[in-house]
Amino acid sequence: MGETRSDPFSRAPPNMRRFRAAVSGVRPVAASAHSRICEVVSCGQPPTPPEPSITTAAVTAPPFCDLTWHQAGAAIFTAERTPLYDAAVSCARTGMEGAGFTLDGPHVELDLTGCTDIAIVAKRLTIWTGAARKALAFAQKRDAALKPLTGEAIAGVQAGLVAMLAENEWALGTRADLAEQFAHADGLSRAQHLWALDILGAARSAVESVDARLSTEAGAEAIARAYHAEIREDLLAACVELTDLDHDRCREANGRGWSAVASAPGHRLANMDSFTILQAAHAWSLVHPHRRQLSEDLRGRLFGIS
Repeated sequence: MGETRSDPFSRAPPNMRRFRAAVSGVRPVAASAHSRICEVVSCGQPPTPPEPSITTAAVTAPPFCDLTWHQAGAAIFTAERTPLYDAAVSCARTGMEGAGFTLDGPHVELDLTGCTDIAIVAKRLTIWTGAARKALAFAQKRDAALKPLTGEAIAGVQAGLVAMLAENEWALGTRADLAEQFAHADGLSRAQHLWALDILGAARSAVESVDARLSTEAGAEAIARAYHAEIREDLLAACVELTDLDHDRCREANGRGWSAVASAPGHRLANMDSFTILQAAHAWSLVHPHRRQLSEDLRGRLFGIS
């Protein structure tokens, strides 16, 4: 017979024998109880059941860019495009795509399936709407600035240019051709309108300056000659002759027409129907240095020079 192996705990100290007895007397723990113990140990509390998806509840699309939403599914909405919406697409395209918008279709489409916080979406839409309003206002202001002005908006400046061209073209100087273009245009941009006003204002100032010069005191000899009506008529004719020779308005040194100093008042006098005594006296002073350019008969009557 083989030797019976003795139990190692039989020779163990008393305290060890008591531990063995205690261990051997513990009953197995039930599976359900074991799982509850693990839950308490690992989490500290039972797990919270998952929140329901937003698609399981009623969803309302947040207000956005003056759109009128139509529900096309549990969490899908459509609307007709608006100019404000198109401005929003330009401002926040990437963000809107991430929020569930389909941007390139003929209509607006928003898919909120899977959205977990509608309040966050609503806040973003409010921010994008504000940005779109600013962008649209800027674009409208820009387009208005580029749109030509017509009708009554430009009638005043055009009438002024037409009158200036007819009566005192000399006052327009080198901008006479531009004034002609603006005066007869069907429409003017805002920049052209401002330009036309500047041209007209400068020409009127030139006329006023010349009139002020012609209103100053004249020489006694010139005044004495100007009392004769025939002399006044001949002086007007002389001013017309010299003005007709002054096509270049003194831009070329060709010895024809008025000198630079006499050009503006000479042209102004030539456009008058008749002279006052003071105007005739100034005309005498202006014509005298240019007398050799006059026709022989007119020069003879005024200055006695053949």
